[in-house]
Amino acid sequence: MPIAPSGTNHQLVGALRWILWLIPFGSAAVFIARYGVDVPYVDQWGLPWLFAAAADGHGLGLQLRTCINEHPVLFPKLVWLATAFATKWNTRADMAVNLAVLLVTFIAIERIVARETSRRFDWIATLAVLVIGVVMFSLVDYDGLLFGACLPYLAVDACVVFAIWSLLAFSSSPFLSLAIAWSFCIIASYSSLQGMLSWLVMVPCVVASIEDRRFALRVAAATLLVGVVVGGVYLIAFIRSAPPTDHSFSLHHPIQAILFFVALIGAPLAQTPWMSLTSASVLIGLILVARFSAELVLSVISGRWREAAPWISIGTLGLGFAAMISLGRSEWGLESAATSSRYMSTTSLIAIAVIGMWRRQWYEAARRRVTFAMFAGGIAALSIVGSITSIPIARGIARERRRAAAYLELVRYIDPATDRSRESPLEPLEPLVEYIPLIRPSVELAAQLGFRKVAMHVPFIENPPANYGWVDRANPDGPQVVRPGDYVYVSGWAIIPTENRMPKFVVITTNDARLFISAAWLGTVPRADVAAALENKRFKKSGWGVLIPAKFLPPGESTLHAWAYDDHAQELVRLEGGKRVIRSSN
Repeated sequence: MPIAPSGTNHQLVGALRWILWLIPFGSAAVFIARYGVDVPYVDQWGLPWLFAAAADGHGLGLQLRTCINEHPVLFPKLVWLATAFATKWNTRADMAVNLAVLLVTFIAIERIVARETSRRFDWIATLAVLVIGVVMFSLVDYDGLLFGACLPYLAVDACVVFAIWSLLAFSSSPFLSLAIAWSFCIIASYSSLQGMLSWLVMVPCVVASIEDRRFALRVAAATLLVGVVVGGVYLIAFIRSAPPTDHSFSLHHPIQAILFFVALIGAPLAQTPWMSLTSASVLIGLILVARFSAELVLSVISGRWREAAPWISIGTLGLGFAAMISLGRSEWGLESAATSSRYMSTTSLIAIAVIGMWRRQWYEAARRRVTFAMFAGGIAALSIVGSITSIPIARGIARERRRAAAYLELVRYIDPATDRSRESPLEPLEPLVEYIPLIRPSVELAAQLGFRKVAMHVPFIENPPANYGWVDRANPDGPQVVRPGDYVYVSGWAIIPTENRMPKFVVITTNDARLFISAAWLGTVPRADVAAALENKRFKKSGWGVLIPAKFLPPGESTLHAWAYDDHAQELVRLEGGKRVIRSSN
């Protein structure tokens, strides 16, 4: 039997445990610092109207009651308002909020584990909390970490966990604990539509926290009734828009919906290079559902369901969340379920619940301790491998968002005809091409509020006093003939000769147009020749290259021009060199 540390040693052990437990949190913080980009993404493009309503003092209530699709995000909007006006809408602040919500959720789960641990030092509990931290702060949830609009999902998780903790921490005052739990459920309900599940999943904890069976059933019924009232307020007071998918798809294709559901559950642990993501997600999802079901049945048969109630509620939230997502998104396909990062923070609660429920059985036999340690170690290993696999994905996302964020400065000079295309310079900020045009008014409104920088009047300098760069000559020398589905590759180099530095980026226009159809980032093509000729090693990164869709070109013969954008002087300077003459059959 292990000797329990005491006194100062116990405090030292406790501090060392927290240092160990917070390593995953630290890795997530470094991840955000390295790959977080201060630019809105997808749903965030609708927020400037909320900010404008708050600034003007008109229509704020309407904006707060307007759902994002069908989700009532009242409380997340209040948080976004606070961070936007405090930081001039630096979206990295929203990422920090997401990480803080994850941290307090993790601390609350650790407190739940601590209340269940009778020994002063329990290595099984220490291992369980460590693995839970590895799963919660896994980098596979790069959307939750790098996308501030994932706060509604994280808020629901946090509120449910805190509601559970309040029922345990204030069990001696049942009315106080219930009032706190209900308050958290209300916040969850008006943070995301999935938050409405909180009233249902809290029932096991509510019943387990009250000794009197009849009174417990009455309180459980009252909890459900309050949930119905909260849902009624949502239906009456909130303004919903049509969901982006057909919810009837899952009813007509139940097998696909079930596989989608299982894949969602397994996805947080399936991001490995060793198997097909869809196959791994389904396999791991089936294992987790089977293990959770087995632990649930065992806890009921053994009469220990009251002790397991917190984990039953946590796991049920994960299952309910996956079911609701499957109902509305299963038509997206199995690959989407296996790769959609934004859902992984909540579906990972099922693995966390399995760890919490299984840990309680360790003391029955030494063999169970070893089996649990192997299972928990396997989950941690899969999470760590998934985190490593996610780093290059996040690196690519950050690179594309940084470039698109820079192009936003010249949003008035991007050809609107490119908006509804995946080759649009703005596509990294809105992958659904039908919504790309909505970025323009959102950026303009954000600029009016002082939240973003947008160049107002940018001159095009056709004959600069010095050579700012070169457009490489095409081979052959004659006009290049292209069809609508072709691409034109244009390359060259660019510098700011008067200041011995490089421009921010290069844009491509056609003929005499003062709108650009594509943009190129400096450094994508190494130019050692330029660095040697100009005797400056920095100019090795002056090269650029870009593939331009032929569908962006006007019919007939046209000439492509490249312009270096000097963001200090806010001017576009034409590059010299070979003109690219293109003959298009559009």
